[in-house]
Amino acid sequence: MTEILKIAGVAVISVLLVIIVREYKKEMAFQITIAAICILMLLIISTLTDVLDSIKNILGQYGFDSGLFGTILKIIGVAYMAQLAAQICIDAGESALAVKVELAGRILLIATALPLCISILEAVSELLKEAAA
Repeated sequence: MTEILKIAGVAVISVLLVIIVREYKKEMAFQITIAAICILMLLIISTLTDVLDSIKNILGQYGFDSGLFGTILKIIGVAYMAQLAAQICIDAGESALAVKVELAGRILLIATALPLCISILEAVSELLKEAAA
């Protein structure tokens, strides 16, 4: 509960600062926004690390391949980072750049997911071979 209070506090204070500063120095307001994003990311990293450790422990307990889990985490990370970067571009008034960031994110998602898709196809192929025999 205290984490969300910290996050909300940073967000509200940042928005108020941006509103005040934007009237005098627009470029400085954007820098405050970027700084707030960095602070918010730092606030959630410890929670994210705890969640990931718990999931890894659960997967290990049931004998799941942690390599596949790592690939899924990379896919999720690419999606979130692309979305964050695109939103920053939009906030800066660069919607054309945001579209390119989103496209790059989609291409990276496909490239990151390809090994996982191949593993799934191999597993299905093995199952079909066993079922045919």
